[in-house]
Amino acid sequence: MLLARNSSAPDPMRGVFKPGDSWVATGDLFRKDADGDYWMVGRLAELIRTPQGPVPTGPIRDRLGDVQAVDLAVVYGVPVGRFELLTAAVTLRAPVSAAEFTLAFADGGPALIRIVEEIPASDLSQLQTAALREEGIPEDGTAFYRDEGGAYRPLTDNGRKRLRATR
Repeated sequence: MLLARNSSAPDPMRGVFKPGDSWVATGDLFRKDADGDYWMVGRLAELIRTPQGPVPTGPIRDRLGDVQAVDLAVVYGVPVGRFELLTAAVTLRAPVSAAEFTLAFADGGPALIRIVEEIPASDLSQLQTAALREEGIPEDGTAFYRDEGGAYRPLTDNGRKRLRATR
């Protein structure tokens, strides 16, 4: 976890990186690129705990946003055993194919991508994932799952069984 600078907050941490500095833990997660710049990748509370390790949601959302047909996207975890299934739900502005998701996530992505009519939002338009998470792996509707070779395929009964067996 990285820290955000805030010298006026109560109980700041001092001397974290250099003498005299002051910081407050915010729960925001960043990555540092080769140029030394920091990029926000999500929040500690949003980490998805997959069998491969924790995954921040921000980069997944960003990639989904790069798919031309995607309008809105959220990323969340669906409990499966001791871990969570990295899942995304998207609304569309145009039809989309499994191949477009495979291309967008050539180096790894969500285990499941759901196509939904709408994503629940708060009164302040903050996208909400609790209801989608509760629904788990959908029994109907349009969805794609990532197969063993990394390609997205339409979700079938066999795909559901495979996802539920995630350990």
